[in-house]
Amino acid sequence: MTGKLLFGLGGAGTLSGAGIGTYLYTKDSIWNHVKDRVLGNGSEFNDSWKFKFNQMKGESQDGFPELEKIKKQYSSDETRGGEALKHWCSKAYSYTYKSAFSSEDKSLLQKIEKYCIQSLGEKFTSLLQNGHKLLGNGTSESQTDYDTNYKKIETYATSKEGTLPEELKSLKTSEITAKWSILQGWCRGIQSIPFTKEGDTFKVGKELCIKTN
Repeated sequence: MTGKLLFGLGGAGTLSGAGIGTYLYTKDSIWNHVKDRVLGNGSEFNDSWKFKFNQMKGESQDGFPELEKIKKQYSSDETRGGEALKHWCSKAYSYTYKSAFSSEDKSLLQKIEKYCIQSLGEKFTSLLQNGHKLLGNGTSESQTDYDTNYKKIETYATSKEGTLPEELKSLKTSEITAKWSILQGWCRGIQSIPFTKEGDTFKVGKELCIKTN
């Protein structure tokens, strides 16, 4: 009987170990779904975190007490609110999205995608000043919206303003009537790209996809 008991305990231990191993092996963290898209922690992202905090502050956070606390505690301080949101995001990346014993936490992933990721379209929108217009954002547009920025392309200063993508390099001012829509299409195409660094796409987009006159 003793032998059977020991065997039973050993079997249970083996099964338990296998269960833990299975859990660890199949655990899927939030980070796996957002790692190449999230905002960074450097000072160049400070304004982006403020923007995201203000967005979060204006929306319901039912079911997410930590976000609700940040929203209320820093309602009149966007700088500290942005820092608090950045900290929450950094912590939330390690949370479990799904595992062998739990289903997908879609609501958490949606919150993180909404408040810890900023698209270039959102970033450019946050840079707009009075009289400025974001180009390629889906609103009704015409050639006149692009005239000024299109004409910058032939004399574009790549060292300061980023390297032009191949589809824009060959555009000539003399061809504006026939080809302005190429710039429009490029501006539209980058709107949904996550802002993760101040690289070429960001620099060129900031220069050519914001109408300032």
